[in-house]
Amino acid sequence: MSATNEPQYLLLWKGIQSGPFTLALIREKLGAGEISRMHQVNSNGRWIVLDEFLEKQGGDSDARRRAEAEQRETQLRRTFEDQLATERAQRTALEGRITEAEERSRLSHLLPPQVTSRPPPLPASQQQYIPPQGEPFQTSPASAPPRTSGLAVAALVTALCSFIPYVGFVTWILAIVFGHVALSQMKRDPALLGRGMAIAGVSIAYALVAIGFIVGILIASTNHRF
Repeated sequence: MSATNEPQYLLLWKGIQSGPFTLALIREKLGAGEISRMHQVNSNGRWIVLDEFLEKQGGDSDARRRAEAEQRETQLRRTFEDQLATERAQRTALEGRITEAEERSRLSHLLPPQVTSRPPPLPASQQQYIPPQGEPFQTSPASAPPRTSGLAVAALVTALCSFIPYVGFVTWILAIVFGHVALSQMKRDPALLGRGMAIAGVSIAYALVAIGFIVGILIASTNHRF
């Protein structure tokens, strides 16, 4: 009988069918461990255990069973040998690292003292100023966080309020006072911001004073003519 005319069988395991397979393919899968003898096979329209089916088919002698067992044993031996080789490689690498560390530790006394004991110098931006003994530590003004002068803001606001009728008779004086005080504080404390607002407020106030003075002279000269 040719290979194409060989009978084929369905296999059943836990309610799941597979196949059809020839008898030779079933024996091959059994030897590879892909199926077990507890599978069921459909023979003559009924399901029977694969072990019983193979005994009925004949040719499933003890020699074949031993061959299957030897094949499985060979696979297990190969897997064990691969795992053992991997463990040996890891152990060899670990022993090499330990040996290298011991060698470095043994030769560490030969290195110059400044190499092993002195840490690398810090950058100039990270160095901290240590005051001499007896001198109190003072924080550098440059290290303080920048902040906006409230008097500079007040100078600009009061200068702008000078354009409001009746209110401007007083606010220009406040703008000049606030602006000069803010500029004086900024000279003493460089961390203060708002120099532009202080100068703007003082400039607006002085400009309004100059305009008012010129207008007053023109009005006085006009009244003197008439």
